[in-house]
Amino acid sequence: MLFPEGGTGAGKSSKDSLTISKADLDTIHDIQNESRGQATVDLSGLSQTDDTIIEELEIDIPSSETKPAVATSAALTTEQRKRLSEELARHEVWPTKRRPIGLYKHGVFDIKLKIGQENWTHSEPPRRTSPAQKEAIDKTLEEHDEMGLSEPGESPYTSGIVLVPQKDKIRLCNDYRPLNSVTEDDQYFLPTTDEVHDCLHDSHFFTIVDCNKGYHQFGLSDRARLLLAFATYRGVRIWNRMPFGPKNAVAFFQRTIDKILGKYRRKCAIAYLDDIIIFSPDFDSHVRDVGNVLMELADAGLTIAPKKCAFAFESLQVLGYRATELGTMVDEEKVKAVKALPSPKTATEARRLFAMASWYRRFIPRFAILARPMNEAINRQPFAWTEIEEDAMTKIKEALTTPPVLRRADFKRPFILDVDASAVGFGAALI
Repeated sequence: MLFPEGGTGAGKSSKDSLTISKADLDTIHDIQNESRGQATVDLSGLSQTDDTIIEELEIDIPSSETKPAVATSAALTTEQRKRLSEELARHEVWPTKRRPIGLYKHGVFDIKLKIGQENWTHSEPPRRTSPAQKEAIDKTLEEHDEMGLSEPGESPYTSGIVLVPQKDKIRLCNDYRPLNSVTEDDQYFLPTTDEVHDCLHDSHFFTIVDCNKGYHQFGLSDRARLLLAFATYRGVRIWNRMPFGPKNAVAFFQRTIDKILGKYRRKCAIAYLDDIIIFSPDFDSHVRDVGNVLMELADAGLTIAPKKCAFAFESLQVLGYRATELGTMVDEEKVKAVKALPSPKTATEARRLFAMASWYRRFIPRFAILARPMNEAINRQPFAWTEIEEDAMTKIKEALTTPPVLRRADFKRPFILDVDASAVGFGAALI
């Protein structure tokens, strides 16, 4: 994610300031949306399963100076762990000191300017930086030098940078809005949450593979390297690897990963950017499917991040929901967040509460009817939160206390569509 929504910090949004405050996140979201090439994208990350059933599995790789450890299910037998470890060790997808990240072998990221913009130019001088900001820039560029991500250089184009405060660090990001405005569109879309979960039908074992520093595993064309140059107080830097922020980076990345998966795509694996979900009906086929996907990644020159992978679980959190062999369940942590929200005092707070509750509307029968008072309160002038809205919120929170497990549809069988409507809402269900 280019600009995490959780970032906080102080600072003005003027051109001279690099620090983005919480009040300025609208600008950040504009950059995000330009980069993605579509207005709305599900930003829920892929996370591992409960710590109580996680065990580490050490991968013994003869050709490596290290033994990476990955998360795996504590429910696996000793024999299953041995088979999985042997399969994982067969594939050269693990980062090493000599190769901390991979490099895609079959192409590079390019940028094409719109017709009539061939002579476009943009040169932005370095923005003013404080000593603390200089320290963050220095640390980032040192990492770039160590990994070969960018290098000092010359270019007729330079873009600015912004510093995004995170919990434990300040993140350096590029502001490519001027370049994105003249870049030709490349339309290729991410799978929706429903598409991902539909693929998991009849699956009992799940694995999530995270591509190590995903974007940075792709090289750049000569033209893209010049166009993506950025200015810091230390001078101009030229990217060697694809950064976050260019308009078509998401489309290029998703398309390329889909190509790498090839014949396994949607049959036993589906990618959501740098996270690949592998799913299988039984353990034997799962070991085979995991091996096939890792083989394709290795052949393409990519590496994976051991600490962000989870292998052979019977339950995993996938795009904001929990995938299990029984079906799709709510993410308990997100439900806790909804339940903990206090009564809203402003329309903005009410809108946030409604949006969070709507994420799980499929698990709440008659959600539209229950939530109608809340929706009306959001648009009421002046804003007022009465006992009617409070009662609606309480009923929704109570419904989330015992949510159902939604079985994934079996598209090999015929469907019966049961529909109903009233003056306040309409609904449909597959039977």
